[in-house]
Amino acid sequence: TGPIMRIASRTMILAMLSLIVLGLSNIWPFYSSLRPFFLIVMVGGVALLVMIVREGFQGNADARWIAGGLGVVILVALYDILGALGYIPGWRQLITWAFTAFIFLLASIIARRYGASRGRLMDYARELEKARKHLEDYAANLEEKVETRTSELRQSLAEVQLLKETQDGDYFLTSLLTRPLIVDRNRSETVRTEFVVRQKKNFQFRHRKSELGGDICVTDNIRLRDRDYIAILTGDAMGKSIQGAGGAIVLGVAFQSLLQRSRIQDFQRSKDPETWLKDCMGELHRAFLPFEGTMMASVVIGLVDEATGEMYYVSAEHPPLVLLRDEQASFLDETDDMRKLGVPMNEGTRVSRCSLQPGAILIAG
Repeated sequence: TGPIMRIASRTMILAMLSLIVLGLSNIWPFYSSLRPFFLIVMVGGVALLVMIVREGFQGNADARWIAGGLGVVILVALYDILGALGYIPGWRQLITWAFTAFIFLLASIIARRYGASRGRLMDYARELEKARKHLEDYAANLEEKVETRTSELRQSLAEVQLLKETQDGDYFLTSLLTRPLIVDRNRSETVRTEFVVRQKKNFQFRHRKSELGGDICVTDNIRLRDRDYIAILTGDAMGKSIQGAGGAIVLGVAFQSLLQRSRIQDFQRSKDPETWLKDCMGELHRAFLPFEGTMMASVVIGLVDEATGEMYYVSAEHPPLVLLRDEQASFLDETDDMRKLGVPMNEGTRVSRCSLQPGAILIAG
């Protein structure tokens, strides 16, 4: 609306000045001085017409009305100028009536624009009134709304706490299942074993703290071919809380079952350490295969001869063992031929060996 309002205002001012000058033209002393004004009006009218036509081509309907009206005024002005100059016989002055009609046209456009603006202002005023009433209603019922919202939040918090307590209860029951499987049963007098387990998930259930995860450590004593060995296992099942605990339970139960059978079955006790480790890894791997990759575990399993300190061990994609001897730390064999337990198409088991001297410390983590 800005360009049209400016054009209409300027056109009206020019039209009013022209009417005043044309009124003065009827007074004889002023008539001779009006010829330059006629030429100025012609040039100014053409320039103004160009501006209005440009707005009209840009799709402004009011500009088209002004252009049409101004075109009529210019034609009438040309007629009067040519008649005043004596080129048209029988000339009669018509510009006054044309200007008057044109001014009424401009006035109607300005009035309609003002009415539209006033209508928008009224719409804004109504929206503001609605907003004011809404704010008044909100302020009047603010305490009630706050109380309602607080009640909803309390209810949601109670539901969340109930769900968390239920989840922690499941975690606690699962931790009770894993606890007997993480055990140090080594009773050797020559080889001492100890371990510490810190699971990923720590929680509290009814004032009892516990933890849950896929880490597992087991030590025990077995006898193979009339020689005493310390069996060790350290493993990490896939997952950080309940999933890892499930894998640790599978791994721990399968390993404990194998240890028990090695004590009571003669054909198990007749195996040499390397064969026993290979069979152990094969049995643990088959226990994880039914999960089809959704549950896996890395593991190190070893047998330490109590009399000689000779150690046999296998690794399934677990961090390498660290040997501390003579104040020097070194990794043992870092090559893994076997992937995690539960990986289909796993390669064969390779048994590694190392000799532990008195005072040596072996770290498996």
